[in-house]
Amino acid sequence: MYGISEEQILDWIDQCDAQLKQLQNAKDFLYRAYYERDLINYSVEENLRDRFGERIANLKAKSELLWRMLEQSKTDDLIEMFDYQFPDTLVNQLPEDLRKEFFNFVYER
Repeated sequence: MYGISEEQILDWIDQCDAQLKQLQNAKDFLYRAYYERDLINYSVEENLRDRFGERIANLKAKSELLWRMLEQSKTDDLIEMFDYQFPDTLVNQLPEDLRKEFFNFVYER
């Protein structure tokens, strides 16, 4: 059976970091081209900014997952892969009856 090595995970993390750097450079270029030099129109800037933002968010999520995989590969303990979706400190700010309604709505749909 084939497994994923620590070295492979580190290579993937490096690839994510390299792509994140390139995307950040692209966003910086776009910012200068639009805001400082007025070389492109708003719709082009908006479309590219949105696309770069989506890709950056996606790569950051992948990088976080890879770091968790790396942590797991170094320990025998089970590492929680997914954070609790609705932190008590936030949900508890809702009134009690609304909290119950919230959870019923979220989990029963």
